[in-house]
Amino acid sequence: MLHQKEVSLLEAIHRTPFASQRFLSKNVGLSLGQTNALIKSLASKGDLEIAPNDGRQVKYSITKRGYARWMRYTKVRLSDAFHCVCDVKRTIGKILDEHFVKGVREFVIEGENDALASMVSEVFRETVGNDAKLLWGPAKAEKDRVLLRLDGIDAPTDKGVVHLMHELAKAT
Repeated sequence: MLHQKEVSLLEAIHRTPFASQRFLSKNVGLSLGQTNALIKSLASKGDLEIAPNDGRQVKYSITKRGYARWMRYTKVRLSDAFHCVCDVKRTIGKILDEHFVKGVREFVIEGENDALASMVSEVFRETVGNDAKLLWGPAKAEKDRVLLRLDGIDAPTDKGVVHLMHELAKAT
């Protein structure tokens, strides 16, 4: 399997096949020596071809083998990310369900409206649907209301406040 540095280099070469090693090293964030060693390694494994082009300039071409290994690497990383997202959704669902079973019918999201907030909204619809309300904060925790904080995990835990990032960290 390819390593992240090799994949980053292949991506840079894919974008700019006539690039110099100096340009590639800056683009990928490696030293010139590391870039040179990786290019030689990828070429010796059959993942990359180096063809002379105009005088001192060369053209790098990713081989079929190189593309296949790059795609396998990408598939594994995407699969890992998908499983991670599924685990996060499952944990959010458990948190919502635990409170719903206790009679909570109003949930308030506090924090930035980002990917996590979207995930909470999606899981909320799947878990409790129209049987409860999901609002955006800020608000106070009350008897039948739970605050779902997306940030501020160092803040004290008040009754009726769930620090989602903290709960997610504990679950993984």
